[in-house]
Amino acid sequence: LVASLCELFAQVDVNGDATMEWDEFYGYIHEQGMAEGVNDDTQGAQAAMMKYNPKTAWEDRVLPKKSETVVYFAGTDLIGINEHNSAKLHIYDVSQRRPVHTLVHKAALLASVYIDTGGKKLIVVATCDYHMTIWDTQSVWEASGFSELQPPLVATESQTCLFWDASTSTLYSGGINGLVSTWDLTTHEAAA
Repeated sequence: LVASLCELFAQVDVNGDATMEWDEFYGYIHEQGMAEGVNDDTQGAQAAMMKYNPKTAWEDRVLPKKSETVVYFAGTDLIGINEHNSAKLHIYDVSQRRPVHTLVHKAALLASVYIDTGGKKLIVVATCDYHMTIWDTQSVWEASGFSELQPPLVATESQTCLFWDASTSTLYSGGINGLVSTWDLTTHEAAA
C-alpha cells in the first residue's frame, strides 16, 4: 500500500520537488476525470465532460452581477447571495424564484449562516468591521422585513466563516488569522 501511495504521489508531483501544489493536484484530478469512462467505443474526452446540465433558477437580471458567495439556509427555501465587496446580503426564495429581502450592513460581508434554534430562526452575518449581526427572520414571514437583534457580536478580528452546531447550540466562527471562537447567542459574547 505504501509503495502504491509513493508511486501515485510521484505521478502527481509533476515538477519533482517532493511537494504537491494545488495546480499539480488539480491537474491530476482533472485528467483522471477526463479519462474516466473513456474507452475505444466512446467519443473521447468530450463525452466524459458532459456530466451535468446547469439550469437557470431565474432570470439573470434579478441576481447580483458579481456574486461572491451563495449560501443555502438549510431547512428553508432561502439562499443568501453576497455581492463582491458589498455590505448587502440578498435573500432569495428558491422555490418561488424571487427576491425576499436585502440585509444592509455597515461594512462588507464575509460570511453568513442560518440558525434554527427550534424557537427562533436567525441569520448571522459577519462583516469586515469585526461585527456579527444577528437578524431575526421570523419577521419575514410575519411582516415585511427582518429585524436586527441588538447588540451585535464583536470579535477581535474579522470572521471569515461561520458554522452553527445545532446539537450543542453553539455558533463557531473562524477569524482571518486562524482563531476559532465559540459564541453564546443569549449573552452575545464569546463563550468560555
